[in-house]
Amino acid sequence: VLGVFFGYACFAFGDSVGDAVSRDALLLLLFGLWSGVCCFVRAASKRHGYAGFVASFTAIITLVAPDCGGLGARDSCEVDEKALGVSKVVLMRIQMTLIGIMSVLLTSVLIFPVSTPTLVH
Repeated sequence: VLGVFFGYACFAFGDSVGDAVSRDALLLLLFGLWSGVCCFVRAASKRHGYAGFVASFTAIITLVAPDCGGLGARDSCEVDEKALGVSKVVLMRIQMTLIGIMSVLLTSVLIFPVSTPTLVH
């Protein structure tokens, strides 16, 4: 989820910069730096390495919002409310993460319950 929040923040920052800098070039620079930081986390930590990997590619998911707001797409979704823009991609990714967490929790609690006394004996 951290990567998606970073991606959305980059798009919000890119939209506020104006015409002085190319929006797409700025986004590519920011996402490149983010990927570098995430690769460092992946290489530096055996325990949290996978989190760095996931944070990197989930931020990149926001780049490919096909209809509006994404890289190379039109800037706003005001023309078509059904368009798959950056904000919808971000919300869908957060929903998928929460559904996955809830599925694992419910499965581990209801289908495969393990209690401490069972593990001790």
